Amino acid sequence: MKTVRPLPAVGLEGSLSSRSSREGASHADPGQGLGRFRARPHALTQRFLSLALRASRELPPACAAALESGYSVPEILAVTFTNKAAAEMRDRVIGALKALALGREGADAASRGRAREELEKLLIHAQRLNIRTIDSLLFMLTRIFALELGLRPDFEPAFDDTAILSDIYDRLAASLPEDPGLARLFGDAAGACIRTTPGFLPYDSFRERLLTVAAKLLTTPLEAPAEPEVWRLALLRRLGSLRNAAEALLTALDAANVPGRAQFLNFLRHCRDANGSGALPARPSPSKPAWPNAC
Repeated sequence: MKTVRPLPAVGLEGSLSSRSSREGASHADPGQGLGRFRARPHALTQRFLSLALRASRELPPACAAALESGYSVPEILAVTFTNKAAAEMRDRVIGALKALALGREGADAASRGRAREELEKLLIHAQRLNIRTIDSLLFMLTRIFALELGLRPDFEPAFDDTAILSDIYDRLAASLPEDPGLARLFGDAAGACIRTTPGFLPYDSFRERLLTVAAKLLTTPLEAPAEPEVWRLALLRRLGSLRNAAEALLTALDAANVPGRAQFLNFLRHCRDANGSGALPARPSPSKPAWPNAC
């Protein structure tokens, strides 16, 4: 079982009241919220610098667990919420080290030499500055314990649901010959898609529809599964409501003699004539607001 050595911590959102846990290391209590972090960014930088300047100079991180005390700069961890906050803190730390190395801020000779030494190391190994977001920290820990979590050590994070769902779709499609029940469901869905999709190659449309439904279910799970016919009737009711609303708005605009913009009127006509065989228009024009400037 792996043993992880505790790191000196610069607090999440950064309350700086700390208590010593061993020589040079400290624990920072969680702060009072993001507002407190924004109000005291320079205090966080100073806390980080204080730990960095008191770090053991040549302590190899790989051997740290075998020592009773002392720590190296890469073992100091600062955690922020956003990439922007992490980048700003990183810039402030480097700027403060530069000021110390140049003898500003009334630094003594020892501090100037230590700051200069650390700056030289950062120019070679920028990753020594361990300032991360929460997501980055979780990714690092997952990478360290990948095998224990049943993951490949070279896994990569995916930030696009489409990439994840596409891989799942390919696996399901490959398993159809061994799963008659799943094959029947795919066949029913493909048949419905073919009946409502023009053209000779409905594969792309079928795949896109399934991925769209799956992505929706990820954000809004069903309370209980429903039969396909129940879904079909519910969609028809909603489609009917949309068509009636579009027809009523077109009639009202015509009765009031309002000269609507062509894009907006075409949008209403598409909604009025929708029959469920294709995608509905999302808005009158991609570059214009849907309603305030439509007429």
